[in-house]
Amino acid sequence: MQINTSNPELITYQDEELAILILGGIKISGLDRMKVTLKFERKEEYPLRYSVDLYNPVQVGKLIEKVREHYELEEDYLIDLFNQLTNELEKYRFEIMESLSASTRKEKYITNGEKREAVEFLSRSSLMKDTQERIGLLMAGEPINRLLMYLVFTSRKTPNPLHLICFGISGEGKSHLQESVGQLIPDEDKLEITSITKNALYYFKDQDLDKKVLLLEDIDGVESALFPLRELQSKKQLTKSLTVKDPTGQLKTVIHSVKGNVTIVGATTRENIYEDNSNRSLLIHLDTSPEQDQRIIQYQRDLFSGKIDKGLIDQTKEIFSNMQRVLVPVRIVNPFSDQISLPPFIKTPRRAMRIYLSLIETITFYHQYQRRKFKDESGHYIKTTKEDITWANVLLKESLLQRNDELSSGCRSFYNQIKSKYKTFTTREIKADFRINQSTLKKYIKRLMEEDYLRIKSGDKHKGFSYELLSEVPNERRREELKEVLEQMN
Repeated sequence: MQINTSNPELITYQDEELAILILGGIKISGLDRMKVTLKFERKEEYPLRYSVDLYNPVQVGKLIEKVREHYELEEDYLIDLFNQLTNELEKYRFEIMESLSASTRKEKYITNGEKREAVEFLSRSSLMKDTQERIGLLMAGEPINRLLMYLVFTSRKTPNPLHLICFGISGEGKSHLQESVGQLIPDEDKLEITSITKNALYYFKDQDLDKKVLLLEDIDGVESALFPLRELQSKKQLTKSLTVKDPTGQLKTVIHSVKGNVTIVGATTRENIYEDNSNRSLLIHLDTSPEQDQRIIQYQRDLFSGKIDKGLIDQTKEIFSNMQRVLVPVRIVNPFSDQISLPPFIKTPRRAMRIYLSLIETITFYHQYQRRKFKDESGHYIKTTKEDITWANVLLKESLLQRNDELSSGCRSFYNQIKSKYKTFTTREIKADFRINQSTLKKYIKRLMEEDYLRIKSGDKHKGFSYELLSEVPNERRREELKEVLEQMN
């Protein structure tokens, strides 16, 4: 017998006789019960569907009798089957609860020497550049994306945490980027999630998520939990009414809240699906150029040949984790905030401005050990510098371009490639020159035609079409204008 929990909303349990589907998954709350909706299937026979509390022997006994009569199975077999199913689901529920218990990871004690080493690094005048280079020991290329992601992780310790979504096709390295940078964050400050039910986040303790990074390996795997994730992003709090039993056994309704500054980072292949979540996040796309392929290949060679010091990699992980541990809450004042603006044609300007200011704040926070402390009636604070804003502009430029691009990153890359080589082309020529499958090629061409980047020049659906790139593209002109404005922000 084998249980499959890859889809938490449709758990399956299979043996030689029966397949059992647990529709809607299982609830984490209420350990004194296990209410599930079961669907029984066997080849060429009608399925059965029943809701039952597997901890209620009367309900289970009645269901066993119905299943026995319907499928003409032995009672002993079904009793054994239900016992094993209950044990497996119980084990699965406890595994979920354990994985979601952020409070079980205790903060590591660091020695005075480790603290001194971390503070010395944070005190460097070239802190941003040195951080960018040291992260490069763990991965090849992506200098902007890797530094930006690290700062997003760091923002969990500020009053205005940032969030990030990494887009790209399967196999491009989204998970690798997230895992590599994630190794620089203390284990007690991150929670890696591969799948989660829509209600699971509500059952954390009050402060379990405070100043934590939620790493979503694939947003598709947590799709049912996107609403509470958005609530965390916007309100820094989840609230839910729960029905519980008091000491006398009477049912009563209580309000449960989960609070905290949370940074949420995830990866997905579907750019247009998660618009509500992406509006609240920084967006990054990976470098898919042939040059990046060669950088990765060379990194792999150097790693296996010993040219890259693995001891230095481990040392970097330890130093950076300790740097995160010694960063402490500090009030930040940005004396240049009134002078900061974004181009008027930026999409979702309010959220874009909030993200921009929060990134500047995070960069200032990261420099806390080399900034003079000031004091006013509210207490001590440090100030943002123009250099902090310059770094924010460098890091944010590509993300803002992507946020305002009507083309997906893959389609934009495809357009730039054909634009550099062709004025007219056929799909046969494109397939010979680029690594692209037929369905993706059709999708990109359709999208470029919809946005007036190209048109059919000649041909028909039987012999094939010849396409022509248009010289005047209104959307492309606006993109170039935005690019020029962002360049001037430096």
